[in-house]
Amino acid sequence: MAKIRNGFVSNSSSSSFVINKKYLSPDNAYKILNMHKELKDNPEKYNLEYTYYVDDWKVYENSDNVSGSTYMNNFDPEDFFRQIGVDLTKVEWEY
Repeated sequence: MAKIRNGFVSNSSSSSFVINKKYLSPDNAYKILNMHKELKDNPEKYNLEYTYYVDDWKVYENSDNVSGSTYMNNFDPEDFFRQIGVDLTKVEWEY
């Protein structure tokens, strides 16, 4: 079961996500794992607030999942995932 939020809490103390790789295209997995570079290299492509906070996110992968976490952050990866075509029902969020 995925946890879905209705909005992002500004200055939340922590946030994280986990996505099973079987639900990601290779392109989406690459963009998430490299979202810092993707957003900095293509700012005109994404209409997102607080993209300068993306550096606060740590993104990892293992054999099954792509995950990320942060503390004290305003960047909302949900909008980024939506724009690159990730099925948000497959994302597990924790706040």
